[in-house]
Amino acid sequence: MEASAGFALIEIATGNVVARTAALPWRVAVIGTGVCDFDAVGQIMPDADRPTHRVVQAVMINNPPGELYAPIGESVAYNAAAGRVEVTMSYPAQPNVTPPVEVIRVAYLKAALAQIGKLTVVDAAVTDPVMKALWEYAADIRRDDPDMHAIATALNIDLNDVWTRAQAIRASRGGE
Repeated sequence: MEASAGFALIEIATGNVVARTAALPWRVAVIGTGVCDFDAVGQIMPDADRPTHRVVQAVMINNPPGELYAPIGESVAYNAAAGRVEVTMSYPAQPNVTPPVEVIRVAYLKAALAQIGKLTVVDAAVTDPVMKALWEYAADIRRDDPDMHAIATALNIDLNDVWTRAQAIRASRGGE
């Protein structure tokens, strides 16, 4: 995916990116040349007879391999054929963003279990006093809760289906 990344000042002879900015007009000091003001893409400095630098569009190239990837760096290069500077984001080989923890109200989960006729079976299966207290009084439950997975597996309950139903119930009631 490409998006504007502002503007860049390139050295014409080498194609090196000297500086970048988000917007024009732009005042920039260049070693050996001095301070110059730019107000348009394509503008050159110091003069038309012996130009040494040019302002070009900068473009961000951002193609993450998935939703759980955050950029770890960028490379900046002048593409003479396109007449622009390309800022390409780099990503790690493995995901580097922790997925969000899904949480839902226990009431919605119990309502979903009731929809499929499993609420009384689950209530009866929860016998441990600590688990029972949590099942009865906790406000929320995490999708990755190990006790919930153990009970669902033991009772042959499709937890993905129950979770989807619980989310639909929440949405239909405008709940959080």
